[in-house]
Formats: sequence, C-alpha cells, structure tokens
Amino acid sequence: MSRVLGVKKGFRFHEWNNRINRMSYDFVICDKAATVIAAIELDDKSHEREDRRESDAKKRQSHNRCWASTCPLARQVPAG
Repeated sequence: MSRVLGVKKGFRFHEWNNRINRMSYDFVICDKAATVIAAIELDDKSHEREDRRESDAKKRQSHNRCWASTCPLARQVPAG
C-alpha cells in the first residue's frame, strides 16, 4: 500500500508508513495520468481464516483513513 498511498498531513509519517509498508492491494486502477482511482482486493477462501480477517480489517482501516473519500476499495470474491 505504501507504493500508492501517501501519508496525509497531520499524521505521523513513520507511524503510518510502518503500518502500511507490508500491506498490498491485488490490483489498482489508474487513469491516463497514472492517478490511482480504485483499489481491488480479491478475497479467496484464505480470507475466511481469523488471521486474514484481522489483516483485512487493518488494511480496510488504513485505506479508509487515507483514501476513502478519493479512492474506493472494492472487495471481490473470485468466481469458481
């Protein structure tokens, strides 16, 4: 997530960077100017495990605090 998210002014950079540094999105959708306009998470069966649910909750919280107003996070269960 740290490759596409910035830390908002007023937040402690190192605290937030450490929180999102090892998190990732499965896909990001960009416009022609390479501005991220949406992030996509694929929720396969592994996301049913307790540890993954906790990780997903932290990712959702971090995303919402940084980007919720400008970049939606779509969660998708793969077909099949």
